[in-house]
Amino acid sequence: IFPPGDRRRLPMHVLVPGVNDVAYSVHAPGLPLLLAPAYMLAGHRGAIFLLIVFAGLAATAVFSLAARLETPRVALTTWVAVTLTVPFLFQSYMIYPEIPASAITAFAMLWLWAPVPIRIQPWLLRGAIIGILPWLHVKFSFLLLGLTISLLVKLWPRRRLAAVALLGPMALSGVVWLSTYFVMYGTPDPTAPYGTPDDVGSE
Repeated sequence: IFPPGDRRRLPMHVLVPGVNDVAYSVHAPGLPLLLAPAYMLAGHRGAIFLLIVFAGLAATAVFSLAARLETPRVALTTWVAVTLTVPFLFQSYMIYPEIPASAITAFAMLWLWAPVPIRIQPWLLRGAIIGILPWLHVKFSFLLLGLTISLLVKLWPRRRLAAVALLGPMALSGVVWLSTYFVMYGTPDPTAPYGTPDDVGSE
């Protein structure tokens, strides 16, 4: 967007080069892709607004889950304790992947405690949504693993088709996710952008 040398131009964060010494950002592409439509429509304010929407969705899921498990008073207390405290409140308007990840996680937990839908279509959508987590940051792949195992325990063996519908989009997303690292770094290892301590120390 900005010409080389322009002070408004943001430097790319690179720890180790990729294949053929091509520089790739160390940051995961998921958050920029999620924010791109809002940024195209309204710039930085549009991106911040979309993050606030994600925060609102996360807060709604937290309250709904607490209300399902406990009394309305406990649900309200839980909502306040989660959404009006650090780090949730301050990260709700900052460009970090934690808020979209928290929204996905909160809804996944709500799905875990809610009645199982009869149709398999909702599980296809849920699998696709949970499959976004690693794209936001590699650390969220552990959240994906835990949520997937928990939901499979809920579905198996009575709802095997729903379990397959849940796993399908996540498997596809995972293959594409790992393939991007292979293309960029020559290995499917998602920690490749961070390099080894020797790589980082030599920069």
